[in-house]
Amino acid sequence: MDIDEDLGNPDAIMIPGTKNTINDLLDLRASGMDRKIQAFKGKIPIFGICGGYQMLGRTIFDSGVENGVEAEFEGLGLLDIGTKFGEYKKRTIQVTKKVNGYGPILESIDGEEIKGYEIHMGVTDSNRTVFGDDGAIGEEGLVIGTYLHGLFDNENIRNALVRYLCEKKGLEYKPEEVVSENDAYEELANTFEQNIDMEKLYEIAEI
Repeated sequence: MDIDEDLGNPDAIMIPGTKNTINDLLDLRASGMDRKIQAFKGKIPIFGICGGYQMLGRTIFDSGVENGVEAEFEGLGLLDIGTKFGEYKKRTIQVTKKVNGYGPILESIDGEEIKGYEIHMGVTDSNRTVFGDDGAIGEEGLVIGTYLHGLFDNENIRNALVRYLCEKKGLEYKPEEVVSENDAYEELANTFEQNIDMEKLYEIAEI
């Protein structure tokens, strides 16, 4: 959604990664979106991925790497963390982490493994990590930040979040209805084959 839009009454908020954390943080503040997000603290799940994770903290200190000038910027203050941009050194690694099952969303998958990859610049301090040595989680367990891209490609993470959201709305939770991306593609392919004359298609394509 556009940062000038009204958030309305969301079930959850996701702040994605960004190539320029500080500029996007300043845009959030200028638009008033920062206050809209802050108003939902403790009420709904708020996730921050990579740059979004950095924005959720108290401060971001830039030694001049991102904006060319040494400065400290106030974050959204939803997580008790601080981030420092030192030398320009982006990390790109694939990782496997264990879930530290703190809070109402992740407690059901405590100790389970998840996979993802990191592409980020900066170092973030955290007193309460969420996935192994990565990320941070708020005291109430609803604000979650991580450097892991592909977080919601993990079925256990998706199920944990959907389970929590269903319980909050008094809905019956049916995990079999939460399909993976591969399952969705497979279902689409099967539907296509069942409704298209494949022999005719192959003939047209000269296969």
